[in-house]
Amino acid sequence: DEIKSRPMPNYFGLQRFGINRNNHIIGKYIIARNFDKALKAISNNSRRKYDKIYAVPKTELKFYIHSYQSWIFNEVLNETIKKKKTAGEIKIVGCNTRLGRSFADNIISAILKKERITPEDFSLRDLGISCIGSLRKSFISVTDIEYRRSDDTLTMNFKLPKGSYATVLINEISK
Repeated sequence: DEIKSRPMPNYFGLQRFGINRNNHIIGKYIIARNFDKALKAISNNSRRKYDKIYAVPKTELKFYIHSYQSWIFNEVLNETIKKKKTAGEIKIVGCNTRLGRSFADNIISAILKKERITPEDFSLRDLGISCIGSLRKSFISVTDIEYRRSDDTLTMNFKLPKGSYATVLINEISK
């Protein structure tokens, strides 16, 4: 019942980061134009072996970049929660992102500086890829929660906003 009464952090779920939990790292390699490391990691993650970054489908490259964008968002949300700050929405960094002076934007700036990345780096003209930024709610409400217990089984029904992860809700409940 507690989950009904408080907003839930709107993290990107672990599945966004892949079985090996390294999709975001591959995304960073791509953004940083470290294509040799990206190719090696992509090949380690899949059955396909690519010899050139241009051979990897653009949709797959974008998938890794989106994972990196998600990782940055999660890091900003972690820091926001840790410092007990509020942020209605947090920016997902992309090539069109302009950072201001809000707490969340300052955290994004610090992460980008540490990562040696700029928003402009999310436009990869040489690959014909451009990943734009957007806004994402930092907290969401779970609605229409119903649950049933029988023996050692818990069955739940609930509604989350589009783009939110049920696995995050399960993690929140099982803390």
